[in-house]
Amino acid sequence: MTDDLRALHHSDYGVEAHGPYSDPFYTFTVDGYNVPFIQSYLKGERTWFLTLDGRFAMDCEDDELHHWLPFLAHAMAVAGGYTAFGPGGQPRNPFASQLLEITPDTEGD
Repeated sequence: MTDDLRALHHSDYGVEAHGPYSDPFYTFTVDGYNVPFIQSYLKGERTWFLTLDGRFAMDCEDDELHHWLPFLAHAMAVAGGYTAFGPGGQPRNPFASQLLEITPDTEGD
């Protein structure tokens, strides 16, 4: 995992669609890792009809999907109790979290 957020969109794999196989929908990977709970149907040449957990749906253009699917994958991993999506994600211990105070830099005044 990297601390550089720009690196999330510039991997060797990026966002890839897989399918359809035995089911009529596509699944996605980000950086080679499966994004769970996301299924999609190709609605047009570059338009996807996406479903999240079989309950929420939206249309999305191909270019938009490549920008926000990595962010969504990380958000789902964090919501699930992990530190990140992909190989760097570790289970997070909520009892070992520290609160950091962010203060303005006053040394340069």
